[in-house]
Amino acid sequence: MKEYVRYSSRIPSPNKRSPAVTPTKTINGDVASTTTHNVSSHPLSGSPFKKNMYQSSTTPPDKREKDSVSPTGSINNSTRQPPTGGGYPSQHHATGYGSPSNNDTEATIQRLKEQLNEALARDDSAKAALAKSDKVILDLRADQKELKRQLETLRKERVQGTPPSKQQEEQIQSLQTHIQELTMKLQSTNITANADLSKDAKVGELQVQLDRAHAQILTADMVRKELEDTLEAEQYTWELRVQDQERHIASLQQECDTLAQDLDQCRAQWKEAEHGWKDELDELREQLIQAQTKISKSADDHENGDNAGSTTDHSSLMKKIHQLETERAELQSCLDEALKELEAVDAELQTEDGSKVNNKSDKLTIESLQHLLRWIYQEGPVEKRLNTSQLSEQTNAKELVSQIQEALEEWLEAVAHQSQKDTSRGFSNDFHNQTTIEELQSQIKAHEKELKSREESTNELRESLKEAVALLKPLQDAVAQAEEEKHDLGQQLKDLEQDRQSTQDEISQQVKKIETLQEQVSSLEEQLEEQRRLSQARESLLQAATPSPHKNRAIPLTPPDSEDSLAKIKRAREELRRKRETEGNLQQLLKDAQSRFKNLHQQNENVAAKNRELQGQIEKLGDGDEEVSKESELAAILAQREAELQSLREQLERMQRASQDPEESIQRVKALEEELSRSRNEIAQREHAERVLNKSLKEALGLLKPLQMHLEEAEQEKMEISKELRNLRKRFRQLQMGEGDDFSRSTTFGGHPDVNVELIKIKDELEETVRQLELENSQLHDALEDLTEDGNKHNEAKLRQRLVELNSRYEVTQNKLEDAHVENHALVKALKQKEMEEKKRQNEIQQLQERLQRTETELKNAKSIAKSALVKVEELTMSNIEHLSRGGSVDMKLDGEQLPGYSF
Repeated sequence: MKEYVRYSSRIPSPNKRSPAVTPTKTINGDVASTTTHNVSSHPLSGSPFKKNMYQSSTTPPDKREKDSVSPTGSINNSTRQPPTGGGYPSQHHATGYGSPSNNDTEATIQRLKEQLNEALARDDSAKAALAKSDKVILDLRADQKELKRQLETLRKERVQGTPPSKQQEEQIQSLQTHIQELTMKLQSTNITANADLSKDAKVGELQVQLDRAHAQILTADMVRKELEDTLEAEQYTWELRVQDQERHIASLQQECDTLAQDLDQCRAQWKEAEHGWKDELDELREQLIQAQTKISKSADDHENGDNAGSTTDHSSLMKKIHQLETERAELQSCLDEALKELEAVDAELQTEDGSKVNNKSDKLTIESLQHLLRWIYQEGPVEKRLNTSQLSEQTNAKELVSQIQEALEEWLEAVAHQSQKDTSRGFSNDFHNQTTIEELQSQIKAHEKELKSREESTNELRESLKEAVALLKPLQDAVAQAEEEKHDLGQQLKDLEQDRQSTQDEISQQVKKIETLQEQVSSLEEQLEEQRRLSQARESLLQAATPSPHKNRAIPLTPPDSEDSLAKIKRAREELRRKRETEGNLQQLLKDAQSRFKNLHQQNENVAAKNRELQGQIEKLGDGDEEVSKESELAAILAQREAELQSLREQLERMQRASQDPEESIQRVKALEEELSRSRNEIAQREHAERVLNKSLKEALGLLKPLQMHLEEAEQEKMEISKELRNLRKRFRQLQMGEGDDFSRSTTFGGHPDVNVELIKIKDELEETVRQLELENSQLHDALEDLTEDGNKHNEAKLRQRLVELNSRYEVTQNKLEDAHVENHALVKALKQKEMEEKKRQNEIQQLQERLQRTETELKNAKSIAKSALVKVEELTMSNIEHLSRGGSVDMKLDGEQLPGYSF
C-alpha cells in the first residue's frame, strides 16, 4: 500500500504543467522523448489519443462514462492542419482587387488566423499534457511490472509451501483491484479518444466549409469589381461612339448645306438664263413683226407702180448707202476675224522661229482658222465649197491663211459685182427678206427648243432635289433610331447598375451572415473549451477527492455523497444534451449556408441566362446590317462578354495560383497594362489618321470651291462672248435689212407733194454719207492691205498678251483640275479603305461571336471540372478523416493488445 501511495503521489495533475518537459512530434507511433526522464520506446507514445490517457486512469467509472460521451472539441495536429494551399488566400491576394467589402473579408481572415494560432497553441499544450500522461503511464507500467514481480514472488512462496499472511493477501487483492481500475481507465481513455477524433473531424469539416464560403465571397467580390470595370469601359466606348456619330451627323449636315447652296446657285443661274432667253425671244418677235410690216409695205408699193423721178433717185441713193454699209460691216467683221487669225498665225510663226508652243495651242489655232474659212465659204457669196475631210486634212496654218485671204478677196469682188447688179435690178430684195424671216423663225424655234431643254433640265434638277430630300429623310430616321437605341442602351445600363447594386447588397448581406456564422462557431468553440476546462477541473477534483481502496473499504459511502454523484451525472447528461443541441444548431446553420450558396449559384445561372438572352438579341440585331449603330452595339456587347469571360478565366486562374505564385500574377497584371497602353496608342493613332483624312477632305473642298468659281467665271465669259457674237450678227442682218427700211421710208415720203425741199436736203446728206462711206471703205481696204503686209504690230502685241493670259489661265485651271483629280482619287481610295475596314469589322464581329460561343463552352467545361475537383477534394478529405479515425482505432487496438491482462 505504501508503494501504491508512493506511485500515486508521483502522478501529476492535468492543471499543473511541468516546464522541464520538452515534447517532440512523433510520426506513426514513434517514441516521444523528454529531457527529464529517460523513457523506453512504447507504441502508445505517438497515438492521437494520448491527451486523455491520464483522465481515464484517474477518474471513477461514473466520470469515465461522462467523459466517454461528452465532446471535448479539441483540435489535434495529427488529424487536422490549417489550410495552406487554397483554404485561406494571402492578404496580398485578398486586398489586390480594391472592392468595398475587402475590409470585412480581411477582418474575418485575421480573426480566423488568430483562431488557428490559438488552436495550434492549444494543440501544443495538449501535446505537452499527452507527454506528461505518457510519462505517468510509463511510470504506472513500471509499477505494474514491479507488482507483477511481487505477485510472482508471492506465488513462488505459495508454491513452495509457505502460508501467505493476511497482509500479503490484502496486498494481492489491492493490486488486483488496482489492475482492474487501470484497465477500465484505459478503456475509458480509448473511448474518449475516439469521441475526440470524431469531434475533430466535424470541426475540420466545418472549417473546410468556412474556407469554401470565404473563397466564394472573394470570387463574388472579384466578379463585382470586373463588372464595374466592364460597365465603365462600355460607358466610355458608348460616349466615344456617340461623339463619332454626332461628328458624322454634323458632316452630313454640312454636306447638305453645301448641296443646298449649290442648288440655290444653279437656280439663280437658270433664272438669269431664262430671263436672257426671254429677252432675246421678245427681240426676235419684234424683229419679225417689223419685217412683216416692211414686207407688206413693199408689196403695196409694188402694186401702186407710180414712182416719180425723185423717188428713183432717192431709192438709188438709199441702195448705194445700204450696199456701202453692208460692205463696211462685212469688211469690219472680216477685218476683226482676220486680225484674230493673223495674231494666231504670228504667234505660230514666232513659236516656229523661237520656241515651240504646246501642241494644244497649235491645234486650237488650226481649228479656229478652219472654222473661219468654213464660215467665209458658208456666209460669203463664193460658190466654192469644201468638205469637212478636206478641212481636217489641212493642218498647215500658212496655207489656211492664204486660203482665207483668197476667199476674202473673192468675197469683196463678188460683193462689188453684186452691188453693180443690184443697181440695175431694183427691187430684188424681197426674196432675201423672206430668207431672213425664215432664218429668224428657225432661230426662234431653236431658242424655243433650248428653252424646253432647259425647262426639262430644271425639272430634272427639281426631281434630283426631291430625291435628295427623300434620301435625307431616311438619314434623319436613322439618326432618330440611333438616338432611341442610345436611350434604350442607357436604360439597360441603368438596369444593369441597379442589378449590380442589388447583387452588392445581397453579397454584403451574405458576408454579414457568414460573419455571424463565424461568430457563432467561435462562440461554440469557446463554449467547448470552457466545457473542457470544467471537465478537466472536475476530473482533477474527483482525483483529489478519490481516497485509496483501503479507506474505501473502511469508510462506507454516505447518502449525501451518492446524491452528489447522481446530481453530477444529471448535470453531465444535461450538458450532453445542450452540446447535442448546439451541434444540431450548427448543422442547421451549415445547411442554411449551403442553401444560400445554392441560391447564389442559381442567381449566377440566371445572370448567365440573361446574358444568353442578350446575346440572342445581339444576333437578331446583327441580322440587319443596315445601320452602323447596331454593329457598334454588337461590338460593345461582344466586348463586354469577352471581358466577362476573361474575368471568369482570371478568377479561376487566380483561385488556383494566387496562393502559390503571386509574382506571376503581378507579371500578368503588368503585361495586361502594357497591352492596354498599346491598344490605347493604336486607338490614338487611328484617331490621328482620321483627323488627317478629315483635314485633307476639308482642304480638297476648299480647293474645289475656287475651281467652281473659276469655272463659273469661264462660263460667264463664254456667255458674254456668245452674246457679243449674236449682237454682231444682229447688226449685220439689220444692215442687210436696211434697204427695205429706206425703200419704205421713200414710199411714205413720195405721197406728199410738199416734201421736195426736204428730199433735196436728204439727198445732199446722203451724198455726204456716201462719200464718207467710200472714204471709210478705202481706208478699210488700205488697212486690210497694211494688215496683210505689215501684220499690225500693236494688235499682235495685244493678242500675244491675251494669248499668254489665256494660256496661263488654262494652265492654272488644268493644274487645279489635276489637283482636284488627284484629291478625288485619294478620297476614293480612302472611301474604299473605309469600306474594307467596315468589312473587316464585320468579319471581326463574326469571329468575336464564334469566340463567345467557344468561351461559353470552355466556361461550362471549366465549371464541370471545378465541380468534379470540389467533389474529389471532399472525397479526399472524408477519406483522410476516415483513415485517421481508423488509424486511431488501430492504435487503440494495438495498445489494448500490448497491455497484459492477467486472470487471478
